[in-house]
Amino acid sequence: MEPKLRIELIAAANKYLIQGFNVMVIKEDKTPLHPWLYLQTEFNTLDNIIRELQEPKAYGIAIVCGAISKDLTVVKIDFKDLSGEERAQRYMELCEQINEDEADRVLVVGTPTRGFHWYYWSRFGVPEITDPLLQVIGEGGYVVAPPTPGYSLLFNWGASGNTPEEDRYDSWGLHTHIHLFKQLGCTFKGYSHSGIIHLWASPGQSEADISFCEENATVQIYSDNMAPLKKGETYLLSDARNRMLYRGKFELGRFKLREKIKD
Repeated sequence: MEPKLRIELIAAANKYLIQGFNVMVIKEDKTPLHPWLYLQTEFNTLDNIIRELQEPKAYGIAIVCGAISKDLTVVKIDFKDLSGEERAQRYMELCEQINEDEADRVLVVGTPTRGFHWYYWSRFGVPEITDPLLQVIGEGGYVVAPPTPGYSLLFNWGASGNTPEEDRYDSWGLHTHIHLFKQLGCTFKGYSHSGIIHLWASPGQSEADISFCEENATVQIYSDNMAPLKKGETYLLSDARNRMLYRGKFELGRFKLREKIKD
């Protein structure tokens, strides 16, 4: 393991532990480096993780799901056998099964096969979605976590040092843009760039004048129909939502979302 990756894994493991998620070290085949069942009821320590990451077979880290990690449940979505547009279309169909409140409560991780992990706190309830591409991981399971090679936080929760609940406002992701644009009366028009770019038409328009890039969660505007969003400008999705729904009052948007996810 390269020293830079080891440092990144240690920093991430420390953040996860502080935020209440139990962490263990895994091998390249995604199996635990050492017996791990005790970690379902006992928290690992950063010192132990640092020691294990020095071992030759150490490759990455995983988060233990279930009660030990704030009742974490992860929905795994595997798109490895689908083409770009097939993948995007199937993802759109899955997202449409999630209501807006559920969308607010999910965090999104990208996987090496261009799939996704949706992180849920099951005390809020896990969406009832059915699809052969889905696998639900809860009590008794674990999920490979960033920055293990190939896994990335698409919408970087925890970056401010807050808890995931406090950062949820900044974690709007792929599925959430669907709810936002539909709420604003926009019409989905298709994809480009192998499904990475999602195209939408603003109210009253027949041609796409809005694009959403799933790789960096940005919205680009091509007309004057989405005021206060400006033609020719690019916005982070959370910023676009805040401007459209709360007239730019960021703290109001954060408060509204916290009200939805509080215990």
